[in-house]
Amino acid sequence: MTLFSKNRCKICKEERVVRECPRSGKRIGWRCCNGLRYDMKCPSSCEYYFPPSESLAYNIKADSLAEANDLVMRLFDVWSMKIHPEIGTHSPMELSGSEEGKKALEKYFSNIQILNTLPINKIRAKLKLKPIALPSINNFEEFAQTIMDIHLEQDWEAYTEHYYHPEQLLIPENKAKFIKRNQKIKLFKKIKSYSLISSSLNKESKEALVHFDVNKGAEITLNVIQVGDVWKLKSRIIGDPQLFYGEDTAIKHIASLLSKNELDEVFDLCYRFANLYPDSSDIEYYWGLYHSLSGNVNEARKHFEISYILDPTFAEPLYNLGFIKQVEKDNEAAKEIYHQVLELNPQEVKSLNNLAILHIYNKEWDEALGYLEKCIEFNPEYDIAQMNYDIVKKQLKEQDE
Repeated sequence: MTLFSKNRCKICKEERVVRECPRSGKRIGWRCCNGLRYDMKCPSSCEYYFPPSESLAYNIKADSLAEANDLVMRLFDVWSMKIHPEIGTHSPMELSGSEEGKKALEKYFSNIQILNTLPINKIRAKLKLKPIALPSINNFEEFAQTIMDIHLEQDWEAYTEHYYHPEQLLIPENKAKFIKRNQKIKLFKKIKSYSLISSSLNKESKEALVHFDVNKGAEITLNVIQVGDVWKLKSRIIGDPQLFYGEDTAIKHIASLLSKNELDEVFDLCYRFANLYPDSSDIEYYWGLYHSLSGNVNEARKHFEISYILDPTFAEPLYNLGFIKQVEKDNEAAKEIYHQVLELNPQEVKSLNNLAILHIYNKEWDEALGYLEKCIEFNPEYDIAQMNYDIVKKQLKEQDE
């Protein structure tokens, strides 16, 4: 038996398996699950069972909005053909054919509570009722599918418009690097089909994970976040949603190995996790540190640049780019970068100290002293800054004598 057949629904042979079905005795996908349970005859032992109801306000369990919407529309098709005394003496479908009937339907809908994540306007359209305004929370799965369509079409220019950190993408050179990087990721180049598996929304309803089956074998999880009234792509994970919670652990492990100078293991982990977390600015940063410690400055620079492009709020890769410029004696460029770092983090002591050193090179003692005083104020334990401070104070004293 192939891996493909093992993870396919035992009813349709197409969907990815997502659950065990006690009614059929088979491992099935969510669409086939809905195809069974909409008749409300599933055993109560099933985790996805819901009690029979004549109301449209169903209390159902689903792993995504798409699954819930699909089930509700199946249930609605049955419900709409039956007569419900609380609405009138005709079925909802019959009532939708007259203005009086529509008023009765509007009155019914105003008196029941339906989750705003369900396909209210699809239901209303079938009953010939006017659509109502819905909050943007309904759109996160649709947005995620838009991102997947972009992958299908390889339209990376459009992809940049939906990215959560667009600041550096406004710079043509950085945008080109960003697009080129996406074009090189193997799975992204090979996406031919996808289908939604599941989704989950955080408690604040501002961030979600949307899980897709890709090419009937691979998996991608999109981490999307609401910014104002629109959704943006925060990151992609090559795998299931559980990997989302493992990224911090992976990064801490790499950092620990780097601190011990265990570079072979750092390389292995960076390579492995970069394939799982292609949008991780942290992993790109640690790639940069690995190459710095290995003496490969040009490779280090590339990774620090990508890390900063992926997350322009991340000061560490920017600092390292400044330090590379300083080592290369491009002092004006180094100064500019260190000032950018301080805009992100005014208490970043390495940048303050290095700015002081650059002024010491030019015998600009007063300027150097200003940076060093700030540096020591923020971190009195920073010995290098204290040593430079003593040097500058000595020079200023000699000038006064």
